[in-house]
Amino acid sequence: MAHTKGNWYTVVRPSERKIHIGADKSHYIAEILSYDIDFSEAEANAKLIAAAPKMLNALEHINNISEADGIDGCTWGDTEFDSISVAYGYNQCLEHLQEIAKTAIERI
Repeated sequence: MAHTKGNWYTVVRPSERKIHIGADKSHYIAEILSYDIDFSEAEANAKLIAAAPKMLNALEHINNISEADGIDGCTWGDTEFDSISVAYGYNQCLEHLQEIAKTAIERI
């Protein structure tokens, strides 16, 4: 999926009733105007949009989980500890997803 890479952020301009969403210091990728809605609602919308790359990363990670994932690439059938390997792999995956989700939620 092609989109602007990087950590997205918001620049709030209450006096102009607008919020910019950027991905780096050189340009903005979106602008939200809050003439028809409460400014706090517009700001919440902007923060949600800015969290989109982190949420996409989490969804891609979920989509790429394999039932065979285990410790260090160990796949089902490779060791006598397969059930432990798979459970450990899922626990690592869950911890990674929780970390991504926490980061995205903190931005909202």
